[in-house]
Amino acid sequence: MPRRNLVPGELPNFDIYIRSAVGYLLEEETPGNPRWKRLGVKTAEMNKATAYRDEWYTGNPAAPGAYELHTKPGTKTKVTRSAIEGIMKKFTPFFSNVVKCMTPYKYTSAEKLTLHIPERKETNTKRVKILEFPVALAQALDGSRVKIRVRIGAQEGRPRKHPQADCIELVYFIGDNPPGNAAGMREHSLSTKAIIIFDAGAKNSRKLFTAYVRYLNTSNPNLSSGWSNRIEVMIS
Repeated sequence: MPRRNLVPGELPNFDIYIRSAVGYLLEEETPGNPRWKRLGVKTAEMNKATAYRDEWYTGNPAAPGAYELHTKPGTKTKVTRSAIEGIMKKFTPFFSNVVKCMTPYKYTSAEKLTLHIPERKETNTKRVKILEFPVALAQALDGSRVKIRVRIGAQEGRPRKHPQADCIELVYFIGDNPPGNAAGMREHSLSTKAIIIFDAGAKNSRKLFTAYVRYLNTSNPNLSSGWSNRIEVMIS
């Protein structure tokens, strides 16, 4: 069976996916416990996914979303085309990264089907402990963003994820008096890319950003690498 894209690129299929996937994660499995919490999705990520869904489709004729406007003959314009293309372009990499970093958790067959969770490839090579430590460099960008480049150990060359890792884990602290090591960091984020653009938010402008990264084996965290050098940069 050919491998399908996690987020469909065709307009009708994208519409089905963004509404069904986000709605599925928002469903409460027990009172007060939505499915996204069990699957390890962060609150900020779920809020962002919901905002994309609501921008796309509202189900409210008095305040229609971009897709609803674009699919009605009376309101379909070049502006609505640009709006839906913009949402698709932003949602696809964002939500793909969210789903790919869910891999430490147990899925039901319904979750695999609804979210298009890819099956892990079976190989004859047993994955081993990642011995190389990542080396990270941070740069403050405009708009209260921080760019973090991660490369393998002392190797020169472009940033890259370790071949034995599923993703890169970032733990961080914003403000004065940060913890002295990675274990003390309360906030974390996951990325499948070795160049991480972290949005700290305008409220954190001129505050100190402190972080560490490691190469993460999500199915067996004991095989993950150690933590990188300490990263410190002033948020712009």
